[in-house]
Amino acid sequence: PFLVTVCISLLSGGTIESVDPNADLQVDLDRILAAEEALRAAGRDPDPDLTAQRAAALEGLQDFQQALEAYNEAIQIRQALSLAEDPGMFKNLASLHFKMGNYQDSLSSITDYARVRDRQGLPEDWELSKLRGNCFSRIGRYDEALEAYRRAERIQVSQGMPVFPFLPMNRGAVYIALGQIEDALLAFAETDELLQAQGLPPDCDLEMNRGVLLGKMHRFDEALAAYDRAEELFIEAGRPEDVTLLMNRGIALYQLGRTDEALLHFTRSERLRRERGMKDSYVLVFHRAIANFKAGKRKLAIRDAYKSIEICSRQGMTMNRFVAETLQEWLEPAEKELLAVENASASTSRGEESGPDKQYDAFICYRRAVAQGHAMLIQTHLGLNGRSVFRDLDNLPQGQYRDNLERAVQQSRYLVLLLTPDFFTRCVNVQDEVRRELRTALQCGCRIIPVLMDGFHWPAEDELPEDIRAVRLINGISFSSEFFAAFIDKLLRWME
Repeated sequence: PFLVTVCISLLSGGTIESVDPNADLQVDLDRILAAEEALRAAGRDPDPDLTAQRAAALEGLQDFQQALEAYNEAIQIRQALSLAEDPGMFKNLASLHFKMGNYQDSLSSITDYARVRDRQGLPEDWELSKLRGNCFSRIGRYDEALEAYRRAERIQVSQGMPVFPFLPMNRGAVYIALGQIEDALLAFAETDELLQAQGLPPDCDLEMNRGVLLGKMHRFDEALAAYDRAEELFIEAGRPEDVTLLMNRGIALYQLGRTDEALLHFTRSERLRRERGMKDSYVLVFHRAIANFKAGKRKLAIRDAYKSIEICSRQGMTMNRFVAETLQEWLEPAEKELLAVENASASTSRGEESGPDKQYDAFICYRRAVAQGHAMLIQTHLGLNGRSVFRDLDNLPQGQYRDNLERAVQQSRYLVLLLTPDFFTRCVNVQDEVRRELRTALQCGCRIIPVLMDGFHWPAEDELPEDIRAVRLINGISFSSEFFAAFIDKLLRWME
């Protein structure tokens, strides 16, 4: 159990007592179990409400698997006794599935919950949309997550309710995954304002999300401070140790070079997940793999990378391409040389070298409408790591912009190519700026690093204009929101 130490000062010098915040829940559970046994002894039917109370107590005690079984048992009892369906049962079930990482099961329970409420003529519940948004966010369906959160807000407004402060926070978490840092900052500020306006105290989840955002900005010391505040608020609220907070702290620690501490946090988070009946987290395992690799423990890193892939397969999740590519890189140390060879073979260079006289380390080539946020984020992180970067909106001087763009490509060592869905559609136009940038890079010997964004698929060779067709031969790297710091590390290695 998670213990909170309380110091009581006495004239004699004081003593320290250990208070277990779960003690009351255990008392409640014992009372409920005794009442259920009394019903059985009297030959009476089981009470579904009593069973649901048992489930809630077990959930509070972090025994998620038994809680899940108890909620399902309560639903079955109501059916067996021909009692009306209780929508709250399905809501609790959806919430518990989410805590356990069973996101598809949670969505299924949400559907059942909505069906029962609709059948009973009850108004739409904004929390249903919020929970649906949480599930969508965790499985990477970000557009649907944002719409679900907005719908929850619309329902609240239509029912004359104040906006729940943590809906903007949830949107902010999605914005972080999408690389929209400014939008995330605004969303968290909105949550702060709503908390103050509604007289609510600071929140541990907000501080944890703030820490994640600071980590994305490579401000890891500040991220750790945010996690410390979150932990304090968890303790004040009597909440048990949080597995996600442990993982997030571990991520910040290994980025600061404190890999031994990071590995301890990952191990504890994994153990608590197992004790609580939660599913394995491939995100946690892969971050542990990165920490092991940074610590020089290559065999352990490869083992964990394989394990993260196995977890995805077992849970029916879509494999993160970045994980698979990183494992391949660890297994094939010569991959950097392969990148150089492929770039050389793809280029129709006039013999110019990407030497030290270049003005920029990287030219970012992207479609503004869909990748501007990602381009800004990558530019910022490359800059934080001492790389000079050209991005059109920041660096384009006055004059003939097409000539200036071509000149900037020629003066760059690398062209970082952000490949978003349908990226090449407009390249059929010979005047398309992206096509001109790619053609210039292939002709001048600027090395191209394709970055494959979510949803991108290479078109067939004959669907690409001949002057940029060679780009298909170049080895690429998949973008990763979940492992963004590791993605930046890998990009930097490819630029060495």
